[in-house]
Order: sequence, then C-alpha cells, then structure tokens
Amino acid sequence: MKSEQNCLIRKHELTAPDTWTLLLETERDMVCRPSQFLNIAVPGFPLRRPLSVTDTQDGLIRLTYQTVGEGTRALARYTGNLLSVLGPLGNGFSLPEP
Repeated sequence: MKSEQNCLIRKHELTAPDTWTLLLETERDMVCRPSQFLNIAVPGFPLRRPLSVTDTQDGLIRLTYQTVGEGTRALARYTGNLLSVLGPLGNGFSLPEP
C-alpha cells in the first residue's frame, strides 16, 4: 500500500561513474514488488524524483540511480540524514517460484 514517510539514509555511495546506491531504512514496513518505484523528495526541488527499487530486505530499501539532471545531481550531493519517500508506486508483478 502506498504511503509517504521519512526514511533514514543508511548508506549513500558512488558505485560506478555517475551511478549512486542509496540504502534507506523505512519508518514503517514497505512491501515493494519487482518493477515498482519510489518518488523521492529532493530538497530544493518542487517535483519528486522517481527511482526504481533495486532490492528490499529487513526494513531496508536499496535504490540505484544515475545522475543525469539537476535533480539527481542534487540528490547525489545531499548530506542530510532523512529523505521523504512516497511509494511504492507502479504496477509490480510477482516472481515465479524457483
């Protein structure tokens, strides 16, 4: 179910040229399915940035993004501890059983 919450940044690191990994800890459980995304509020920008969910585990959500515009470059420079997150959004799907 979609919700807005503040997430604690556990890790934010450059993982490849112009590519960042963001690890967020949620206030409340957030169940994300494959192909869903989160809208991240970047301080100083009126519109949220949609970022795909890379992985979820134990209350942590991993997002990977590339810096391609002013908003994602500002997110890469962000040094705060919290980000406002809206999601999960999009029509996810279920993975088949192994």
